[in-house]
Amino acid sequence: MRYSFLVVSSIVLCSIAGVAQERVTSPTVTNSIGMEFVLIQPGSMQVGVFKPECPDPNAPPLTFPSASVRKADGTATRNAAAARPAMPARDPRAAWTPADYAKCAELVKQDTSDGFEVKISKPYFIGKYEVTQGQWQKVMGKNPSVFQGDKVTDDAQKHPVENVTRSAQHRGGFAEEVAVQLETGSGRSE
Repeated sequence: MRYSFLVVSSIVLCSIAGVAQERVTSPTVTNSIGMEFVLIQPGSMQVGVFKPECPDPNAPPLTFPSASVRKADGTATRNAAAARPAMPARDPRAAWTPADYAKCAELVKQDTSDGFEVKISKPYFIGKYEVTQGQWQKVMGKNPSVFQGDKVTDDAQKHPVENVTRSAQHRGGFAEEVAVQLETGSGRSE
């Protein structure tokens, strides 16, 4: 199989070039250093859908029920210590004026988006988790991250790698090294 990779914000995308879809059957692949990849099948989806809503000015305020506790026999009883009248869910200091509702409606109309369709024509693998500093170091031989050593209180090798240049991610870098691992069979299917 021939793979090509792209590292986006510490996530590895792996496209499978020149492979018939029916030959790509394993839903996950784990390479020799423990990086997990999940197969994304061809298809389409609607992305960028944003349909915000304004609160209804005529809706009655929401209330919280009074507190109760369970007795040992399973029956509920009112908790005297927590007993209080039902309270409105909205903070009364944040009451909206008619102008606020009008502005909300204007912004909703302006910002609403039906999104757009994205079609994925070829299967590809995507890293299930962000690339860790330890994984990067195993592949590339060094760790470019700023947040390591005395700048973290726990094991920096488990933190996501950061401070990575584009050239280190792509051609001749991390992505190609991981592709070689998968092509030479040092990865395993699950």
